[in-house]
Amino acid sequence: MTTKELLLNEIEHLNPIELTELYTVAQQIKSPSKKLPHRSIIHHPNILSGEPIIAGTRTPIRAIVENWRLGIPPEEIPTHLPHLTLAQVFDALSYYSENQEEINGYIERNRIPDELLHPLVRDL
Repeated sequence: MTTKELLLNEIEHLNPIELTELYTVAQQIKSPSKKLPHRSIIHHPNILSGEPIIAGTRTPIRAIVENWRLGIPPEEIPTHLPHLTLAQVFDALSYYSENQEEINGYIERNRIPDELLHPLVRDL
């Protein structure tokens, strides 16, 4: 059996999370970066159009950053997003510190325009 056949056989038995992680590793090998790796952060073209998310979830990094910007300490964010660990929160904030322009762009693209907000909640 060739190496390619062995790999394809092994890939067939991976669950969706493992496939996503494998895809991320393959992307990193294809285009290595000098930045530190963020083990909790992945990009997948079929999840939120490739926006960076926490591995094994559909939680975008921007959701964690927006909670933090609201004044919620990192240690309390898992209380608001209970499927996340504190390590994932800190990894997301570390990723944000290195990729602020990218994440700020996602935040702005997902902002609801003021004119679409109900007047009672607009000034909260």
